[in-house]
Amino acid sequence: MNELPGRSCPSFDATPRVDLWCACPADIDDPRLLHAYRALLSEAERERQDRFLFARDRHRDLVTRALVRIVLSRYADLAPEAWRFVPNRYGRPGIANPAAGLRDLSFNISHGGARVIVAVARGIQVGVDTESIAARPAPLAIAERYFSRDEAEALEALPAALRQQRFYETWTLKEAYVKARSMGMWLPFEQVAFHFEGERHVRLALGASLGDSASRWQLSQLWPDDEHVVSVCAGCGADTMPSLHATAIVPWVSEAPLGFRLARSSTAAAMPAQAQAGRTSVRSK
Repeated sequence: MNELPGRSCPSFDATPRVDLWCACPADIDDPRLLHAYRALLSEAERERQDRFLFARDRHRDLVTRALVRIVLSRYADLAPEAWRFVPNRYGRPGIANPAAGLRDLSFNISHGGARVIVAVARGIQVGVDTESIAARPAPLAIAERYFSRDEAEALEALPAALRQQRFYETWTLKEAYVKARSMGMWLPFEQVAFHFEGERHVRLALGASLGDSASRWQLSQLWPDDEHVVSVCAGCGADTMPSLHATAIVPWVSEAPLGFRLARSSTAAAMPAQAQAGRTSVRSK
């Protein structure tokens, strides 16, 4: 059962594309479905899941692992239980199956608030991060350690009522970038800086020690609702806006287009003003 009846595999053409598959674990509670999800996992994944102290964390991990496997099977002729993953030197998971057609497939996972998001792209690196701006007070003290001086000063200069949102907007962009590079916290966050220029443009600046160029990356920041911010970093070049498609999914049960408000990007070109055809609506303000 790789996909729902009538659902075709996502197609990728010459335009860079990022698919965002979004699930809410708290809404998935059918015992038979959860049992079927667990049967997909490797023995190592099941052992890892059992080590979680709290039931809610075990549940979220189960839904996440099943979501990844079921979603990836939409892009390849491989059963969900057949996927194999191996961590890189930084502990980031990658596809270990040897099939040649999988070598250019990349994915990334993020949890935030009530949502789990899996981003999938072909031929480009991708990173995604999401946070709830309402779940808890922003740990603003973190900015002193992980933000660049310019970022920290810009945050401090904002009215107090706006700092929480800007903190999470900045933090999710940082996370999306380091995840796109498959290095996580091994990269010095303070060397990855974001400058908010006007309401709809964000610029990436990288420290020389990172050995990377900002021109390699396209940034998009989206809001699926008033509480969650989602940042996407795609390695398709700074002048190329990827096609973004989002789906709300209960794996093996239902799928529906998910609308996002596209708040800003790093592309100087005009952002989309209407819903994209296909799996989602990506809207500008």
